[in-house]
Amino acid sequence: MPTMMNGSMQMFGIINFSAYLAAVLLLVLLPGPNMVYCLSVAGQYGKKTGWSAFAGIFVGNGMLIVASTFGASALLQTYPSLFNALQLAGGAYLAYLGFMLLREGWLKLHHAAAAKAESHTAESTLSQVFRKSLIISLANPQSLLFFPAIMVQFVDIRYEHPHLSFLLLGGTFQLCSLLCMSTLIMMADSVGRVGTKYSRVAAFGKSGAGALFIFFAAKLWLASAIA
Repeated sequence: MPTMMNGSMQMFGIINFSAYLAAVLLLVLLPGPNMVYCLSVAGQYGKKTGWSAFAGIFVGNGMLIVASTFGASALLQTYPSLFNALQLAGGAYLAYLGFMLLREGWLKLHHAAAAKAESHTAESTLSQVFRKSLIISLANPQSLLFFPAIMVQFVDIRYEHPHLSFLLLGGTFQLCSLLCMSTLIMMADSVGRVGTKYSRVAAFGKSGAGALFIFFAAKLWLASAIA
């Protein structure tokens, strides 16, 4: 089966497709800002809100894949100051989200009524969740370098249309992301229903998500400082 799969994809300039597929599945399941936010809102507000968050992530990743395919990654490598500025801005936004989640978790833990009222206004519309997840997806400029860095290893340099190869590999990434996240959203929704019965569990979950966002922001700032 892997041999047949690899052979069929070679006509599109893609080599070792089965290895790429395995790598993508591992990468999709690694916790990151996108996954943390998506599963956080799915657990707190239900699977419909989780799907709205994933839609923003899906669109954001698609934009990054297309942009990196057609030269945005080369632009960032040519102008490292632009890359550093985007890292700082992305880190600031993730830190803001992290502090807001920590604040909401603290309110939920100590003032249940106020936290309940605030939670309904904080994520009141699906469009707000979509926009927020889209910004999270686009806030990390490292993704513009990440996608080509991974995909270039599986493209035959002799193929006449490398852009097609990159887009097919990017589409495969998106499909794997859809399949994996749909399962995780359903699981988060089930766990969230249990969490609503135990306000302390929900509060600690929200605070934990906030702490992770601050950690991701610190990683971006550190990478910018080292660069």
